[in-house]
Amino acid sequence: MAKETTPRFPDYEWYCIHCREKLNSQSGFDDNRRVWKCTNCGTKNSISKDNLRKPFAVLKDPTPGRTFISILQGIVRAMYGFISRTALYLLVTMLIVVGTKKTTLDHLSLGLINPIYKEDFFCSALYLSGVIFLATLLIYALMKHFVGRPDSRKHFIRETLYFLRDNVFYPVEKIKSLFKKTNIVDTILSIISILVFLLTLVLLVYGCAFWI
Repeated sequence: MAKETTPRFPDYEWYCIHCREKLNSQSGFDDNRRVWKCTNCGTKNSISKDNLRKPFAVLKDPTPGRTFISILQGIVRAMYGFISRTALYLLVTMLIVVGTKKTTLDHLSLGLINPIYKEDFFCSALYLSGVIFLATLLIYALMKHFVGRPDSRKHFIRETLYFLRDNVFYPVEKIKSLFKKTNIVDTILSIISILVFLLTLVLLVYGCAFWI
């Protein structure tokens, strides 16, 4: 009789990086192996502690019965992600308009003194975008350091870089998710996320064209 091995990562579910099939459900899967070849598409997936994050692995819900809490946590994460991404888009926009000499930082800062018109608020948002984005990045790093999982606390700088990368490629990942095998709810959420992203870009372009 074959000896059973103890899973290296019992709290995680692993997914194929190519077809998104759940590897844990595949026959013979063992996370003690360094590489697992997906039986669905044949892609070789690295099974290591460096990949204990999406899209490679997902932490199992330790309290599946607390549906309301899980939904609430998801809403908070979504709002936080939206704020950080919007701050990033504003920062990039500010760098473009200042770098192309379409406006100056002094002009943008005037909106902070006595904002009256909508363009004043837009200029203020551009001016403060760097501070807001750095603040969201710092909050994320501190959360990972103090209340994250043991592995993420040890490597919170690396986790923060992953967070930055995920924000940069967020729209690309959402578009790619439309072509993956997912349920209808995930598809609808992806479409909404893409529409919100496009609306944000439209507002930024409109603001740059008419408000500065």
